[in-house]
Amino acid sequence: MRRLDWRAVLAGARSGPFDLVAGPARRLVIAQQPAGAVAGSRFLQPLAVRIADACGGFTTTADRPVFASLATNLDEGHVSGTTTVDSVAGLATFVDLSLERAISGYSLRVQASGLDDDISAPFNVAPGQLTHFSVSGPASVVSGASAVFTAVALDGYENEIFDHAGTARVFVTDAKAQALAQIAFKPRGATTFSVVFAAAGTQIVTIADLEEANARGSASIEVTTATPTRRNGGGCGSTGNTDLGTLLAFGLAARWRRRIRSLRFL
Repeated sequence: MRRLDWRAVLAGARSGPFDLVAGPARRLVIAQQPAGAVAGSRFLQPLAVRIADACGGFTTTADRPVFASLATNLDEGHVSGTTTVDSVAGLATFVDLSLERAISGYSLRVQASGLDDDISAPFNVAPGQLTHFSVSGPASVVSGASAVFTAVALDGYENEIFDHAGTARVFVTDAKAQALAQIAFKPRGATTFSVVFAAAGTQIVTIADLEEANARGSASIEVTTATPTRRNGGGCGSTGNTDLGTLLAFGLAARWRRRIRSLRFL
Protein backbone atom coordinates (compact mmCIF):
# COMPACT_ATOMS: atom_id res chain seq x y z
CA MET A 1 0.00 0.00 0.00
CA ARG A 2 1.43 3.34 -1.09
CA ARG A 3 1.47 6.26 1.30
CA LEU A 4 0.11 9.62 0.02
CA ASP A 5 2.70 12.40 0.02
CA TRP A 6 0.67 15.46 1.07
CA ARG A 7 3.59 17.78 0.44
CA ALA A 8 3.51 16.95 -3.23
CA VAL A 9 -0.23 17.49 -3.31
CA LEU A 10 -0.10 20.88 -1.54
CA ALA A 11 2.82 22.15 -3.61
CA GLY A 12 0.68 22.25 -6.67
CA ALA A 13 -2.50 23.46 -4.99
CA ARG A 14 -3.62 27.06 -5.61
CA SER A 15 -6.82 28.89 -4.76
CA GLY A 16 -8.83 30.87 -7.18
CA PRO A 17 -8.44 34.70 -7.26
CA PHE A 18 -10.13 36.72 -4.55
CA ASP A 19 -10.29 40.35 -3.31
CA LEU A 20 -9.18 41.58 0.10
CA VAL A 21 -11.80 44.04 1.30
CA ALA A 22 -11.09 46.56 4.07
CA GLY A 23 -13.19 46.33 7.16
CA PRO A 24 -15.41 49.08 8.53
CA ALA A 25 -13.78 52.48 9.07
CA ARG A 26 -12.35 52.66 12.59
CA ARG A 27 -9.55 55.20 12.71
CA LEU A 28 -7.47 57.87 11.03
CA VAL A 29 -3.91 57.13 9.92
CA ILE A 30 -1.40 59.83 8.98
CA ALA A 31 -0.17 58.79 5.54
CA GLN A 32 2.27 61.70 5.07
CA GLN A 33 4.01 63.54 7.90
CA PRO A 34 4.14 67.37 7.82
CA ALA A 35 7.66 68.67 7.11
CA GLY A 36 9.58 71.73 5.91
CA ALA A 37 7.79 74.23 8.16
CA VAL A 38 8.85 77.90 7.99
CA ALA A 39 7.06 80.55 10.06
CA GLY A 40 4.08 81.98 8.19
CA SER A 41 4.55 79.70 5.13
CA ARG A 42 2.88 76.49 3.99
CA PHE A 43 4.52 73.18 4.82
CA LEU A 44 6.81 72.06 2.01
CA GLN A 45 5.43 68.56 2.64
CA PRO A 46 1.76 68.86 3.60
CA LEU A 47 -0.07 66.70 6.10
CA ALA A 48 -2.02 63.82 4.47
CA VAL A 49 -4.50 61.56 6.32
CA ARG A 50 -6.27 58.33 5.34
CA ILE A 51 -9.34 56.64 6.78
CA ALA A 52 -8.54 53.07 7.85
CA ASP A 53 -10.11 49.97 9.37
CA ALA A 54 -9.06 48.49 12.70
CA CYS A 55 -6.06 46.73 11.13
CA GLY A 56 -4.79 49.81 9.31
CA GLY A 57 -6.19 48.88 5.92
CA PHE A 58 -7.30 51.92 3.93
CA THR A 59 -10.96 52.32 3.11
CA THR A 60 -12.28 54.47 0.27
CA THR A 61 -15.98 54.34 1.02
CA ALA A 62 -16.30 56.17 4.35
CA ASP A 63 -15.56 59.80 3.46
CA ARG A 64 -16.18 62.53 6.02
CA PRO A 65 -14.69 65.86 7.22
CA VAL A 66 -11.26 65.58 8.88
CA PHE A 67 -10.08 68.24 11.35
CA ALA A 68 -6.43 69.14 12.12
CA SER A 69 -5.23 70.98 15.24
CA LEU A 70 -2.19 71.30 17.48
CA ALA A 71 -1.43 68.36 19.75
CA THR A 72 1.54 70.06 21.45
CA ASN A 73 2.67 73.65 22.09
CA LEU A 74 -0.97 74.64 22.51
CA ASP A 75 -0.06 77.86 24.35
CA GLU A 76 2.72 78.82 21.93
CA GLY A 77 1.31 78.41 18.43
CA HIS A 78 -1.79 78.74 16.28
CA VAL A 79 -2.57 76.76 13.13
CA SER A 80 -3.54 78.90 10.16
CA GLY A 81 -5.05 77.75 6.89
CA THR A 82 -7.80 75.27 6.05
CA THR A 83 -8.01 73.09 9.16
CA THR A 84 -11.08 71.07 8.07
CA VAL A 85 -10.84 69.06 4.86
CA ASP A 86 -13.37 66.64 3.34
CA SER A 87 -11.73 63.32 2.51
CA VAL A 88 -12.01 62.03 -1.05
CA ALA A 89 -11.80 58.26 -1.54
CA GLY A 90 -10.58 58.03 2.04
CA LEU A 91 -7.77 60.62 1.67
CA ALA A 92 -7.62 64.14 3.18
CA THR A 93 -4.67 66.43 2.35
CA PHE A 94 -4.10 69.73 4.20
CA VAL A 95 -2.31 71.81 1.57
CA ASP A 96 -2.19 75.28 3.19
CA LEU A 97 -1.52 74.81 6.90
CA SER A 98 1.05 77.12 8.50
CA LEU A 99 2.38 78.18 11.90
CA GLU A 100 3.75 81.59 12.86
CA ARG A 101 5.73 80.81 16.03
CA ALA A 102 9.19 79.42 15.28
CA ILE A 103 9.81 76.84 18.01
CA SER A 104 10.52 73.11 18.23
CA GLY A 105 8.39 70.18 19.37
CA TYR A 106 5.19 70.78 17.40
CA SER A 107 2.87 67.91 16.49
CA LEU A 108 -0.58 67.86 14.85
CA ARG A 109 -3.68 65.91 15.85
CA VAL A 110 -6.23 64.77 13.26
CA GLN A 111 -9.83 63.97 14.20
CA ALA A 112 -13.03 62.85 12.48
CA SER A 113 -16.46 61.92 13.72
CA GLY A 114 -16.72 58.25 14.70
CA LEU A 115 -13.01 57.53 14.17
CA ASP A 116 -9.99 57.25 16.46
CA ASP A 117 -7.53 60.16 16.34
CA ASP A 118 -3.95 60.08 15.14
CA ILE A 119 -1.00 62.36 16.00
CA SER A 120 1.86 63.33 13.72
CA ALA A 121 5.54 62.90 14.46
CA PRO A 122 7.18 65.93 16.17
CA PHE A 123 8.51 68.68 13.90
CA ASN A 124 10.10 72.13 14.17
CA VAL A 125 9.17 75.48 12.64
CA ALA A 126 12.09 77.59 11.40
CA PRO A 127 12.12 81.44 11.39
CA GLY A 128 11.22 83.24 8.19
CA GLN A 129 13.27 85.77 6.25
CA LEU A 130 14.76 88.88 7.87
CA THR A 131 12.35 91.84 7.97
CA HIS A 132 13.60 94.03 10.84
CA PHE A 133 15.81 94.31 13.92
CA SER A 134 15.21 94.78 17.61
CA VAL A 135 17.64 97.26 19.18
CA SER A 136 17.72 97.66 22.97
CA GLY A 137 19.93 99.61 25.35
CA PRO A 138 19.91 101.70 28.54
CA ALA A 139 17.19 104.30 29.07
CA SER A 140 19.73 107.02 29.81
CA VAL A 141 23.45 107.69 29.83
CA VAL A 142 25.80 110.53 30.75
CA SER A 143 27.55 112.21 27.84
CA GLY A 144 31.06 110.93 27.44
CA ALA A 145 30.18 107.51 28.89
CA SER A 146 29.77 104.35 26.81
CA ALA A 147 26.25 102.98 26.23
CA VAL A 148 26.00 99.32 25.12
CA PHE A 149 23.21 98.26 22.73
CA THR A 150 22.02 94.76 21.76
CA ALA A 151 20.74 93.98 18.26
CA VAL A 152 18.54 90.99 17.33
CA ALA A 153 17.49 89.91 13.82
CA LEU A 154 13.75 89.16 13.50
CA ASP A 155 11.34 87.84 10.87
CA GLY A 156 7.88 89.22 10.13
CA TYR A 157 6.36 87.33 13.07
CA GLU A 158 8.86 88.56 15.70
CA ASN A 159 10.80 85.27 15.67
CA GLU A 160 14.50 85.64 16.41
CA ILE A 161 16.70 84.50 13.52
CA PHE A 162 19.44 82.80 15.53
CA ASP A 163 21.65 81.96 12.56
CA HIS A 164 21.59 85.44 10.99
CA ALA A 165 25.13 86.36 9.90
CA GLY A 166 24.63 89.63 8.03
CA THR A 167 26.15 93.08 8.42
CA ALA A 168 24.33 96.30 9.33
CA ARG A 169 25.21 99.99 9.18
CA VAL A 170 24.99 102.10 12.34
CA PHE A 171 23.41 105.57 12.35
CA VAL A 172 23.32 107.97 15.34
CA THR A 173 21.46 111.29 15.51
CA ASP A 174 24.31 112.74 17.57
CA ALA A 175 26.75 113.81 14.84
CA LYS A 176 29.66 113.89 17.28
CA ALA A 177 28.98 110.50 18.83
CA GLN A 178 31.64 107.80 18.68
CA ALA A 179 30.30 104.56 17.17
CA LEU A 180 31.24 101.81 14.73
CA ALA A 181 30.21 102.40 11.12
CA GLN A 182 29.05 98.76 10.80
CA ILE A 183 28.32 95.76 13.00
CA ALA A 184 28.53 92.06 12.07
CA PHE A 185 25.98 89.62 13.48
CA LYS A 186 27.24 86.48 15.19
CA PRO A 187 25.20 83.28 14.66
CA ARG A 188 23.96 81.78 17.95
CA GLY A 189 25.18 84.71 20.01
CA ALA A 190 24.13 88.18 21.12
CA THR A 191 25.32 91.03 18.89
CA THR A 192 26.33 94.09 20.90
CA PHE A 193 27.91 97.44 20.09
CA SER A 194 28.69 100.60 22.04
CA VAL A 195 28.13 104.31 21.44
CA VAL A 196 29.72 107.26 23.25
CA PHE A 197 27.44 110.30 23.01
CA ALA A 198 28.59 113.91 23.05
CA ALA A 199 25.35 115.91 22.82
CA ALA A 200 22.70 115.98 25.52
CA GLY A 201 19.04 115.30 24.82
CA THR A 202 17.08 112.45 23.23
CA GLN A 203 19.27 110.58 20.76
CA ILE A 204 18.30 107.74 18.40
CA VAL A 205 20.48 104.81 17.34
CA THR A 206 19.45 103.00 14.13
CA ILE A 207 20.88 99.98 12.32
CA ALA A 208 20.08 98.99 8.71
CA ASP A 209 20.97 95.76 6.94
CA LEU A 210 23.48 96.14 4.11
CA GLU A 211 21.58 93.82 1.74
CA GLU A 212 17.99 94.48 2.86
CA ALA A 213 17.87 98.26 3.30
CA ASN A 214 14.29 98.11 4.58
CA ALA A 215 15.33 95.81 7.43
CA ARG A 216 15.94 98.35 10.18
CA GLY A 217 15.70 98.78 13.93
CA SER A 218 16.03 101.74 16.31
CA ALA A 219 16.34 102.60 19.97
CA SER A 220 16.12 105.96 21.74
CA ILE A 221 18.20 107.03 24.72
CA GLU A 222 18.22 110.12 26.94
CA VAL A 223 21.69 111.67 27.18
CA THR A 224 22.39 113.95 30.14
CA THR A 225 25.29 116.36 30.68
CA ALA A 226 27.84 115.32 33.27
CA THR A 227 27.70 117.50 36.45
CA PRO A 228 31.12 119.14 37.06
CA THR A 229 32.77 118.24 40.36
CA ARG A 230 33.42 121.25 42.66
CA ARG A 231 36.97 121.65 43.81
CA ASN A 232 37.83 121.96 47.48
CA GLY A 233 38.83 125.63 47.85
CA GLY A 234 39.28 125.71 51.65
CA GLY A 235 41.71 124.31 54.15
CA CYS A 236 41.32 121.21 56.28
CA GLY A 237 37.68 120.35 56.81
CA SER A 238 36.50 122.80 54.17
CA THR A 239 33.91 121.52 51.72
CA GLY A 240 34.47 124.21 49.13
CA ASN A 241 30.74 125.03 49.23
CA THR A 242 30.88 128.06 51.62
CA ASP A 243 28.25 130.59 50.58
CA LEU A 244 28.46 134.41 50.78
CA GLY A 245 26.39 134.67 53.95
CA THR A 246 28.75 132.35 55.81
CA LEU A 247 31.76 134.36 54.65
CA LEU A 248 30.16 137.61 55.85
CA ALA A 249 29.38 136.05 59.22
CA PHE A 250 33.00 135.00 59.64
CA GLY A 251 34.14 138.54 58.71
CA LEU A 252 31.84 140.23 61.28
CA ALA A 253 32.97 137.84 63.99
CA ALA A 254 36.59 138.63 63.24
CA ARG A 255 35.91 142.37 63.44
CA TRP A 256 34.19 142.03 66.87
CA ARG A 257 37.09 139.99 68.20
CA ARG A 258 39.54 142.73 67.19
CA ARG A 259 37.38 145.42 68.90
CA ILE A 260 37.16 143.37 72.10
CA ARG A 261 40.93 142.95 72.18
CA SER A 262 41.42 146.71 71.68
CA LEU A 263 39.03 147.54 74.57
CA ARG A 264 41.06 145.36 76.98
CA PHE A 265 44.05 147.62 76.55
CA LEU A 266 42.14 150.85 77.36
